[in-house]
Amino acid sequence: MTSAAGSRQSGFTLIELLAVLLIVGLLLSLSTIVLPTQSPAKAGRTEIDRLAALLKLAIQDAVLKSRRTGIAIRKHEYRFVAQNPQQQWEPLKDKLFAPRRLPPPLQLALQAATTRTPQIIISASGEITPFTLHVQSDDEQVRYTIRGSLTGHIAVQQAATAD
Repeated sequence: MTSAAGSRQSGFTLIELLAVLLIVGLLLSLSTIVLPTQSPAKAGRTEIDRLAALLKLAIQDAVLKSRRTGIAIRKHEYRFVAQNPQQQWEPLKDKLFAPRRLPPPLQLALQAATTRTPQIIISASGEITPFTLHVQSDDEQVRYTIRGSLTGHIAVQQAATAD
């Protein structure tokens, strides 16, 4: 028979393996937190797509609820409002239409037929104030145009960048 001391095998214990796995897991989680998840151009495109989708949804919402809805545009933010029975504009209470601020360095420039606020009006029939909304970054790495037609069609177009 062999003694207990002589039959000892070399290797790692379960505790040592678990400690290594814990350390590797912590390092991986820290690296994903520190590294940016999106480039500025991709983050800009995400914001453009969100704004276009919200505009389309606001048109559908105005038709379904038979009310006039508006979008007030500022340089770095936009908000959705609805007209109450007293013909006053008030913020929409739905969290989906909460005021949104664009992340720096994105900014908005609106071309519309009016200077009133809200600049874009959506009627209960789904017709909207025709507009062209330019979205760009300060360094012009991100440049998009969102166009809205009288019939409620919303189109997004990427503008050529100045290289």
